[in-house]
Amino acid sequence: MKKTIIVCYAEGHCDQVAYALQEYYAKKADEVSLLLINEKQYTSFNTRALKDTLYRFSMRNWPSINKFCGYISYQYNEKLKNKKSKNAKEAQQEIPGEKPEKEESFKKLKTRYRKMDNILLRFNPDVVVCTTPVSLEKALIARERLGSSTQIVVPITDYCTNRGLINNGVDKFIVQNAGIKQTLLAFGIKEENIEIIGTPIVSSVLEKFDKKAVFDELGIVNRDLPVVVIASGRCGSSRIIDGFKDLAPYSNEMNIIIFANKSQNVHSFVKSYVKASKVQQNIYILDSISNMAKIYSIADVLVTSPTASLTYEASVRGIPCVLLKPANLIEEGNFTYLSTNGFAFIGEKTTHLVPAVLALIKKQNPDGTPLKVKTPSEFNAQAYGDFILSVIPADSAEKKAKSQARRKAAVEKAIKDEPVDAVAEKDTEKKKKTKSKK
Repeated sequence: MKKTIIVCYAEGHCDQVAYALQEYYAKKADEVSLLLINEKQYTSFNTRALKDTLYRFSMRNWPSINKFCGYISYQYNEKLKNKKSKNAKEAQQEIPGEKPEKEESFKKLKTRYRKMDNILLRFNPDVVVCTTPVSLEKALIARERLGSSTQIVVPITDYCTNRGLINNGVDKFIVQNAGIKQTLLAFGIKEENIEIIGTPIVSSVLEKFDKKAVFDELGIVNRDLPVVVIASGRCGSSRIIDGFKDLAPYSNEMNIIIFANKSQNVHSFVKSYVKASKVQQNIYILDSISNMAKIYSIADVLVTSPTASLTYEASVRGIPCVLLKPANLIEEGNFTYLSTNGFAFIGEKTTHLVPAVLALIKKQNPDGTPLKVKTPSEFNAQAYGDFILSVIPADSAEKKAKSQARRKAAVEKAIKDEPVDAVAEKDTEKKKKTKSKK
């Protein structure tokens, strides 16, 4: 019997694991049915849109506010953990024909978590992989309410711990390094529920392209000069601007590619800077590219905010990274881990950034020693995917069959107790009342 795995992710923020697993499980299509579900599909559209807008605005224009909100969110999540678990138990029903223990609690929860309930009921997955705090919260409550045997796995791919992902209801954690494991242990997570594997990335990142072809595609003229790429997280345009301001005066010594990610702030600033300083040579703005491996094929140095995906991909390709100033709590943790363990170089201030980049383009460390790029962990998407499969209990198929039979019996009983015509009649009466109120 094929195993069913659902990966809940947030497009643009926590999608790295989802795409890596999709690529790996495609090779096991006879054994595994994989479903990727974007967070937007089971959360309120308006709430999600507002959250994304505020996140982008604060990351780009006011990182300190983003950091403060993250801290408050962590504290709030900690206080709510026990309360959410209690509410889920109070509302533990949703099998047709049974009454909730507390009708009021059930009403409060049912609209917020109904979509995740429906996902678990429809697909009856063996494993749900939750990459965000929102998906984890909804999956835990839905599983408890439905009495499901689904295993919940949480991957932590940053170099530090996102406290919003810590919950004793999680069956297994997959973490990037031993430091995160120690943090989870301090929060009371059992050691046997934590596995250190590393970071999964899609294999296309490792693809090598001909430098000349990439130079032609990007229109780079001075091809003998080293290439410095300035990039950031998907919303970190303020950090890109900071890095560009520091390195632009040295554009006669290097090609500078600014990966703007369609940010108007970056475009307008670079254009105004070039116009005012009359420095036009060797500066290129790039919004998107078909494959980031093309950039990695020509880059000599990556100047980036401390995001896990970019730094890991670059280090796997042997490209040294210089870290810009972190913009939130997660980036702060990544910055500390990468810099203190020698996986990246500090560039949060001009006095750090410029000397580091000038040394690295000469294949030297900032202290003058020969450059050797260290990788935070081995590239091992297969181990990631296989571990998730190993989480599934041997009697999973039997439990799923019993669960389906129990739900089917409950549905049949509900239909027998209240025929479909009676339900339809009630719905019609509700619609009439709503229209009369309007």
